[in-house]
Amino acid sequence: MLVISGVGYAMQSITGLSVTAPVLIVAVLVWPRARRHIFVWRIRNLGASIAISFAVAILSIFTVWMLWLLPFLANSFMWTPLLPDQLRGSFPSTVLVVVVIAIINGVFEETLWRRCVPVALQNAGLPSHLIIIISCMAFGAAHWNGLPPGWLGVGLTTCFGLASFWLLHVSGSLIPSICVHAVVDFAIILPLAGH
Repeated sequence: MLVISGVGYAMQSITGLSVTAPVLIVAVLVWPRARRHIFVWRIRNLGASIAISFAVAILSIFTVWMLWLLPFLANSFMWTPLLPDQLRGSFPSTVLVVVVIAIINGVFEETLWRRCVPVALQNAGLPSHLIIIISCMAFGAAHWNGLPPGWLGVGLTTCFGLASFWLLHVSGSLIPSICVHAVVDFAIILPLAGH
């Protein structure tokens, strides 16, 4: 039986963020080129970007819910809520905590996996198609212990990474990818948050 440890997951996420977030923040603040390349606020092809964003979000949420979340909740008689007791309160406060987690995670992961890692691979001289494949596979592998866990999570996350790259290519900005990532994370985490 799969038991989700809310405290363990929260500590793992907080530890990961506490180690890597300062490095990313300093890089963006100190390195002017990083600001220009990471945060592009102008979105080209706005209509296509919005359409692709909705399609990716709906397809991702539907797939995760159908393949993992609903069967998990139906077959798990005993599971630990994802959020520790200290982060849960009334339903509105739980929703607020999940929104904040989803936004932070969306910004962090999209910046890391769609901008920082590809730029590092590009600086190493790799061709574009290989950069996308390596970035997406690494993004998927990083979610081995995510939601859903195991090979299903790796496969779905790798596909989500490909869709995010496609959205980045169409829009020319990380903003749509960050929004989709945050919405998908919210839809996955909220039912497991516990209330």
